[in-house]
Amino acid sequence: MNLRLLSIFVALVVLAGFSASEGQDPVGQQEVAQPPLPWEIAAVQGFRNLGARSCSSTTCHGSVRADSTNDNRMRRDEYLVWLEEDPHQRAHAALSGEQTESIFRNLGISPDDQRYRQVMQKCIACHGMPVELSSTDSSGQQIVYEGVSCETCHGPAEKWLKTHYRTDFVGLTGVEKASQGLFNTNDAHQRARLCVACHVGDQEREVNHDWIAAGHPALKFELTAYLSMMPGHWKETRDRENAHNPAEHELELWLAGQQVAADASLAQLARRASAAATGQDGAIWPEFADVDCYSCHHDLGAPLSWRQKRGFGVVQQRTEVQRITLPASEWYLFMPSRLAASSEDAAAVEFERAWQELRGKMAAEVIPDDREIAELADATRQRLDNWLSGRASTADRKEMVDMIGHSDNSELVSNWDRAVQAYLALQVLSGDRGKEKALRQIRAMLAFPVSAGRQFDSPRKFRGVIEDIPKLILEFQEQLEGKQEN
Repeated sequence: MNLRLLSIFVALVVLAGFSASEGQDPVGQQEVAQPPLPWEIAAVQGFRNLGARSCSSTTCHGSVRADSTNDNRMRRDEYLVWLEEDPHQRAHAALSGEQTESIFRNLGISPDDQRYRQVMQKCIACHGMPVELSSTDSSGQQIVYEGVSCETCHGPAEKWLKTHYRTDFVGLTGVEKASQGLFNTNDAHQRARLCVACHVGDQEREVNHDWIAAGHPALKFELTAYLSMMPGHWKETRDRENAHNPAEHELELWLAGQQVAADASLAQLARRASAAATGQDGAIWPEFADVDCYSCHHDLGAPLSWRQKRGFGVVQQRTEVQRITLPASEWYLFMPSRLAASSEDAAAVEFERAWQELRGKMAAEVIPDDREIAELADATRQRLDNWLSGRASTADRKEMVDMIGHSDNSELVSNWDRAVQAYLALQVLSGDRGKEKALRQIRAMLAFPVSAGRQFDSPRKFRGVIEDIPKLILEFQEQLEGKQEN
């Protein structure tokens, strides 16, 4: 393949600076203090959630139209945007829908099964406002039914609801506001932590392969893509004002999302492997949610599909494969890995070496050694933090574009996860999300097929995408260079 075409993807990973680490901690090591997440504030400090309706006054956040005069403050219609347009508002209602009923049927769990309540509480951890499970308070139950509402992200409002609009409160530092329960969503890393807790998972929240096989969507999260699909109830002017580099606000969000998601993914892998190694009840190993989906989900029969021709495992041979292994998923680690590979920073080199060793061990056997994987995942996470904690929190778009052409890595578009992550990063680089012809064509080629109204859960004919995408990327790269010159 033409190396110039392949090298266009280097623009996505040659960054002048990667977001600074916010203290992500490796499993099994001493944790670096992080601001508690909103539901942790409610649980630990005992501050009460008051419910979304407490924000709905027309003079506060319940106006029927946005306020365009308050450029760097609130919109005033936040409550109605959430209530009428935001899918988070319907998160709890989804638990009584047909898809959820189908998932439970596929899991073999009926409503009169004692496991039903246990599993449903796991669902509510992400689909509803967390409250005390033993609570019978009607207002508490109403808060659960609201779905993912204001206080899920902004923190329990008991202490700040009546003061957060006052000048003296606005003038407080983020730490001082947090002491009263208000979570700092203005910070890119803290915002990423909020989303990642459910959309990637943490120690209390996960979606395993059993759930995915039963019908739950796989967790393929990328922060800026998700935010772009949201009906924004915030002002972009204020977001830019709070960024380290206001001109590159979305790129800063993208970098923060990559870092936090990679950390959470490694932590999830370490927890699952450790649970199996220590014989915890219900532990499953290997957990297929942590591996490359398309090692198994590929076309069968003649002629051989692109998945079969590319090979399996870390070293992908383009010949017929006799031995099948299950390499680790690259969805959350590909971009940090490519950045590290292009860096001369010793800490970056250590992270990349650790990640490649982890991938190699995961792919060495169909059932890799759980204890070894737990240790390697911990070590990789530690090295990720060691590297990124010393990086600046801003990035230079021009340098990303100018560095095109400096790679001979022919594997940059060798699988769907890599190609989609690259496409999503290109959207951020474009600054004009979804409008460029080249990006629209790439998206269409990467999209899962739809047949008779059914959306499939894996790509097909991806080999054609591998051959055709670089041509479109070249067209897009030329557009970017033209913008740079102008």
